[in-house]
Amino acid sequence: MIHLSEKKIAQAKEILDSARSPEERRFLLMDVLQLNTFISKRKNFMVGDVPIHCELYESAKDDPVIVFLPGIGTYSEMYCEFLSKLSSWGFNVVGVDLRGHGYSGGERGAYTVDQVVSDMAKVVDVLVETLNPRIGFFGCSIGSPLARACAENDPRIRALLCHTLFLSEFPPDLITFSGWNMLHMSRLFMPGFKIDFRSFIDVNALLDGNAFANFIDYDPLIVWEYSINTLSDIYSATSRLVHEKMDFNAAIITGENDEVISADYMRLLVEKMEHPFDFIQIPKARHMLPFLHVKDTVMAARDWFRKNL
Repeated sequence: MIHLSEKKIAQAKEILDSARSPEERRFLLMDVLQLNTFISKRKNFMVGDVPIHCELYESAKDDPVIVFLPGIGTYSEMYCEFLSKLSSWGFNVVGVDLRGHGYSGGERGAYTVDQVVSDMAKVVDVLVETLNPRIGFFGCSIGSPLARACAENDPRIRALLCHTLFLSEFPPDLITFSGWNMLHMSRLFMPGFKIDFRSFIDVNALLDGNAFANFIDYDPLIVWEYSINTLSDIYSATSRLVHEKMDFNAAIITGENDEVISADYMRLLVEKMEHPFDFIQIPKARHMLPFLHVKDTVMAARDWFRKNL
């Protein structure tokens, strides 16, 4: 993580404002954030007709494969430091841009859980063929329920690590429960209506302490608006793991001071689910683990996947 003075932030914004194309601005942004060194280590490939953009941080062909699903609004390139450093410990790490995100095709901010499950099955097809069948999934924030759905529906996924998790069967609190119900009702009448997720998530507060927070408005690839259909589908999806033990290893990883979903709620889920979950808590850490607590998150993910994949 880099720290920039106010003067350097102002100078960087002047450089970004001078960019002649979105592609040039994107390169300059990654350069300002000192991320191009990590990005240079990836190999990009596309899967399916959408198509789905994937970024491989390669280790030995027979090393375990970890598929990473990003959090809300984001895409895999933003996590390049985390993905690259995790790969350096002997993993083939594949960051995936969900449909409608990053460099993938599809309508911006619109997908269903079933579509993501189908897309990821095609990604796994490619990885099994080109690398090996030791496949694990790492879901980040809202990527966690999506990764969970993938693991429940694809027996080739051997390990599931969820950076925070929520289940529709156990709402975190009454306000959240009411919000989920409102989404469900709204879906019946205006499924395509878009909601800016900044209306319910304080992005600046979450990114406080990370240099990216200073340049968030310069990134044209971030998705801010989601259809009600998509949000309702995610927040209403049910899980087999509540009532059933399945044939993969699973864990929740969270920060002790997570501002979005409390560590106490995570512990409650572990107790409530029939499927066994390990619980990993990073001391004093906040929600944005792969941005604000890269080293600790890499080490925790490394140790867990080594034991379970």
